Amino acid sequence: MEGILYYLVLCAGAALLYALSLAVYRLFFHPLSGFPGPKIAAATQWYEAYFDLVKYPRGQFMFEIERMHQAYGPIVRINPHELHVKDPSWEKVLYVGYSEGVRDKYPPAAAMAGLPGDVFGTVSQELHSMRRRAFSSLLSRASIQQVQPILQDHLEVLCKKLRTDLNQGAVRLDYSILALTADTIGVYAFGESLGLLEDGVKARDWHRTNRTVGAMIPVIRLFPWSMPLALSLPTSLVRAFDVDVARVLELRHEMRRQAFNAVDEYSKPDKTAAQKDAWTSILGSKLPNEEKHPLRMADEAFTLIVAGGETTARAICLAIFHVLANKRSIMPRLQEELLSVMPEEMSAPELKPLERLPWLTAIVKETLRICHGLVAARLPLIAREAPLRYGEWHIPAGTPVSMSQCDTLYDPNIFPDPMKFDPSRWLPENPELQNLNQHYAPFGRGSRMCVGWNMAMAEMYMTIATIFRRFDLELYDTVRERDIDLVRDCFLQEPSFDAKGVGVQLVNTSA
Repeated sequence: MEGILYYLVLCAGAALLYALSLAVYRLFFHPLSGFPGPKIAAATQWYEAYFDLVKYPRGQFMFEIERMHQAYGPIVRINPHELHVKDPSWEKVLYVGYSEGVRDKYPPAAAMAGLPGDVFGTVSQELHSMRRRAFSSLLSRASIQQVQPILQDHLEVLCKKLRTDLNQGAVRLDYSILALTADTIGVYAFGESLGLLEDGVKARDWHRTNRTVGAMIPVIRLFPWSMPLALSLPTSLVRAFDVDVARVLELRHEMRRQAFNAVDEYSKPDKTAAQKDAWTSILGSKLPNEEKHPLRMADEAFTLIVAGGETTARAICLAIFHVLANKRSIMPRLQEELLSVMPEEMSAPELKPLERLPWLTAIVKETLRICHGLVAARLPLIAREAPLRYGEWHIPAGTPVSMSQCDTLYDPNIFPDPMKFDPSRWLPENPELQNLNQHYAPFGRGSRMCVGWNMAMAEMYMTIATIFRRFDLELYDTVRERDIDLVRDCFLQEPSFDAKGVGVQLVNTSA
């Protein structure tokens, strides 16, 4: 027993000595040791872990970063390895296109979703470019026109169900709008609806699954090994502890099953020409064979089905909230515009005419600005081949550097009164419009910008137009501070734990 105790003490002493030595190196000899920032953040990443995993309501490190900037200036060392810059003029230096400079993704940021095989989880710029090209035709502007009939059909189902539910009382939109966008991406990208629009229970479960994915991201970001470990466990065992996490794992396994089936079907010599979908986009691309492995394809599929529905649904709900919260000033002009392209209440929305409506376009743009594309997380990249400069600061090549979209889209020097929902700032008569557009990038910039932005925009235009053309709504039990505003960083923006979502009711409840 004494021998065991001796070795335990010896191991503890060695671990303590290593931790102290590492802290000394990071504080005084690390290439970033001269950059401003709190010493504790430079010494250990457990400082970040405290704010994101311990301090209530968790996901708080983004607010601590803001406090650091207030104390230390526009460039700050926020953890032992990473710098953060708060300066809108520098966005175009860090986030560049493929031809303008090499930008790898910082591996912990790439791993935060636990999907190393998808476009988002790709570290190297060269591999990212190859993987992204495989989806370029599926999610291009031209191809997105094929979404229109799918979305029109789903909007009919949604409106019929909403009419029935609204006639009975108030409705929480979060479930039904997510059902719409998830079923749409399911049919378009995989040829099969998730069946959420027809099943309210499944829609609520899917909503919980998506929220669980978000809640897991701060953990995976700090402990990248946690997702591979979870995937290796029997789903039945995980379900015994957390049914929502189990549903996430079940979805991962289902995507893997579908990927293996897709590869088998595609390899059959007598197969008929398959309709273009996510699987055939990858399998028919010029990617090397190892990039067409079913496990990697499953990672891409998981991202498409979750992110492709969740982010757009949130944006649509936020647009509906802000329009109804400012109904007197926004609705008359919106109704006038919609009447010009949808003369009948039951007119099917057409994307191109809707995109030409200046007030509807302004509402869409202002929604994406005020929710800055829904991304709360900072987005660190690495200039692998050459150092960067910020003012007097020389940033060594290979250093992870991040910026946050909210720092630009909430900058009062660019967007006066930034927390106010004001679509008029996007109208052609605004003399500052050109300057606003230069700083407007809710889907990101450069080679790493959101690959699905064309689809998101199409769904926003068509859904917002249809909802407000067919229903006269008002908010019900929805409070911006509780239900809407950003409180936590779970990669996407999250409101408070008490949030009830966007509730609406008919103005004339007897209609």
